[in-house]
Amino acid sequence: MQIKLKRKAKASGGLLKENKGLTLVELVIAVAILGIMVSPVLHAFTTSQTIDNKARKMSEATDAAHNIMEVIDSVSVANFLETNDSQALIGYDSLTKGVEEIDENKKFDCAIIKGIESGKSTFDAKVIFGSKSIDDVAEENDIFNTINQMKIVDYGDPEGTFAQPYISSANPDDIAETYFKTQTNNKTYTQKTRTIVIDVTTEGSEEDDTLKIFINVKYQYEFIYLVQETDEFGVGTGTYKPATFSKEIVYSAIPAGTPPRKDGSPICCYVMYYPEYGTASRPARDIITINNLEDVPVRLLVVKQWPMVYDPETDQYSEMDSITLDANEKNYRCEITENHSSSFDLEEDGEKLVYTNARTNLSTYGTSNEEISQVTYKVISGIKARYRTDLIKDGGIITTTKKNRFYDVAIYLYEEGQIDDEGEPFAKFRATKAE
Repeated sequence: MQIKLKRKAKASGGLLKENKGLTLVELVIAVAILGIMVSPVLHAFTTSQTIDNKARKMSEATDAAHNIMEVIDSVSVANFLETNDSQALIGYDSLTKGVEEIDENKKFDCAIIKGIESGKSTFDAKVIFGSKSIDDVAEENDIFNTINQMKIVDYGDPEGTFAQPYISSANPDDIAETYFKTQTNNKTYTQKTRTIVIDVTTEGSEEDDTLKIFINVKYQYEFIYLVQETDEFGVGTGTYKPATFSKEIVYSAIPAGTPPRKDGSPICCYVMYYPEYGTASRPARDIITINNLEDVPVRLLVVKQWPMVYDPETDQYSEMDSITLDANEKNYRCEITENHSSSFDLEEDGEKLVYTNARTNLSTYGTSNEEISQVTYKVISGIKARYRTDLIKDGGIITTTKKNRFYDVAIYLYEEGQIDDEGEPFAKFRATKAE
């Protein structure tokens, strides 16, 4: 008996018609390989989304910080801290004043601003104003501290100004000398004393009795010259005796007067004068008297000006050359007296009313800005008197007041509602504020 074996049929294309499936092991390996391949892609996508969100939020935080800094630049630090109506912050809920205590010895003004809207984000902010660098306040040579310790101008916009003219026809010094020669038939004086009197007074207007402040500046001159004695017949005896001739010229620094400031702060007035130097044969000194017997709140800036010199050949005036000025300034003598009522408190108010550069050497030659020792200042209240030693140098009309003009500004932005959690801020920004 013969047994025949049948061949298996071939599928078209040479493939077997019979299908063979994957085993479980093969499936697990395939899924693992797919996971390994897809995981970095998914991680990259997630990371990219996170970075995009953080970048967007950082951009919105930057916009919020710029918004805050623009407002700080537009107002004073005091206004930013104390008044809400001057803030132009866009979309915020509240602003409160506080104090940031870096440690027990370092405290700075700060502002807490909540609910600042910027794009899709809302932040809370802490703004810290440091007169020194906030990160390193102990540095003695810190630029903010160094600058802020300098003496500076401390006055408001002046309500009045008097500047002594230098043209001969209007200069009181020349007017007085011309008048003296005219009245004494060209006599030569042996001594001249000039006193500048600054009177601060108040009076009511005629219309509504409104109180106004007036400041008058008087130039008083006393010339001493020699006249020949005569006998009973009017004949000269050959003996000379001193005679006195006086002249007064009055100016007004506030011609129509000005009412006191509503906030009670002192009004400001400049009184600018040319120094009286004299000569080697005819020494002179400036006498400046300030009378404020009503104790009017006023700040006077008594300014010694660089002298002008007339050239008859060119009929022109020009500034005295620095070498001549330096020699004159070294020998400059000035006595300043400030008179007040007996109730005037020297300790409380004596340092706030008059500022002057009288002790400053104006010259830019040689010993520029060397302090002039022959200038004295006396404040009198009733029968009490005190000599001031705080006259200014450094070449300007500056006070002894020290005031922050440069601030290191730190802006810390927090996620909304997290500013009180004492955690790390979302972003930190630094800037400089100048006043």
